Amino acid sequence: MPEPVGLEADRSRLRFPCGILRLDRPSGKDEGVGREGAPGAAPRQIDLQGQTGQDDRRCQAHIAHEAVASCHAVAKTSPMQIALGSDIAGELPEAIDRWLRQHGHAVRRFGALAPDADDAWPSVGRCVGEAVAQSEVDFGVLCCWTGTGVSIAANKVPGIRAALCGDAATAGGAREWNDANVLCLSIRATSAAVAGEMLEGLVRRQGYARPNLPRNDRRG
Repeated sequence: MPEPVGLEADRSRLRFPCGILRLDRPSGKDEGVGREGAPGAAPRQIDLQGQTGQDDRRCQAHIAHEAVASCHAVAKTSPMQIALGSDIAGELPEAIDRWLRQHGHAVRRFGALAPDADDAWPSVGRCVGEAVAQSEVDFGVLCCWTGTGVSIAANKVPGIRAALCGDAATAGGAREWNDANVLCLSIRATSAAVAGEMLEGLVRRQGYARPNLPRNDRRG
């Protein structure tokens, strides 16, 4: 049988005996700098079974963690008080208000969403942050054109952990792992549908006892 050449030759050098990936150096070819004896060096071996075992353990731990989070989420069924503030009245804050009320939560409106209130973003961020920090509400949601201004203003209030988020995964992670208690959104970049997905993730994690809470406590 003729020796394989080209691509077939390269493929023939990949062997997988018992979960070990064996990479044979072609005889007589040295990829180094011409050190004598390199062509006879032992083939490099990668233990695929060991790596697979580590990945499996990580995956099982993640699945177990998500199961615990889901159980806690189901247990949290009571309606929440939500502080909603924005420096601009418009479709996004109104869509957030509708979503919260449709899911049984009470909403307190701040800034441009409340009659005769100061609608400057520093004031809106501070007022919502204070309502959350003083336990007048369970959670806060803030909107401004970019979301940056209200997040900066809210985070100046002691005890506030405001997170500027753009998708459900980021918002859920901010709540679960960083104990965020104020969600900040960009009016320019966030659709009503995406805002609903973020709120859903936050509500589901509201009652979850986070395993790294002592680390969050050090933030203040």
